[in-house]
Amino acid sequence: MPAMLALLTRFTTRRTALAALSTVVVGSIGLTSVAAAQQRSDRDFSWDGRITSGKWLYVRDLNGSIRVERATGDRAEVTAVKRSRRGNPEDVRIETRRIGGDDGDVIICAFWTENASCDEDGYRSHGDNNRRDHDNDTSVEFTVKLPAGVRLNVSTVNGGVSTLRR
Repeated sequence: MPAMLALLTRFTTRRTALAALSTVVVGSIGLTSVAAAQQRSDRDFSWDGRITSGKWLYVRDLNGSIRVERATGDRAEVTAVKRSRRGNPEDVRIETRRIGGDDGDVIICAFWTENASCDEDGYRSHGDNNRRDHDNDTSVEFTVKLPAGVRLNVSTVNGGVSTLRR
């Protein structure tokens, strides 16, 4: 555990997105995430819906952990809790969309700026150098409950990814 804390600390103190990028497919690894005690926002996020077996659920995060669990039924569930010591958690928005119609893949993204975008290939920030919210340390901690047969691709730049072993 101390080695993991050292590794997470190194990633959180470096501002290098690629060095801390974590991508996992459910069932391939099992990690433990560490969460700091922070203030909870009243504007948290919740989504649930059916995703056809063989389709993808993508979750994109910049700052915060992602925990993956097995769903008890046939619906996927994604919740997120925003936490912050300074800044405004309400400035961080979370968007959901279907790719390819009502029976397509689902992508859920957390955005800290207006000029950011994300898709199946990842997260991009476009010219956000003049942001007013450089001190916004809001983290978004996602919990994903995934039904059998649905594929998962999650990524976070500054946080851990944990899966429950089958």
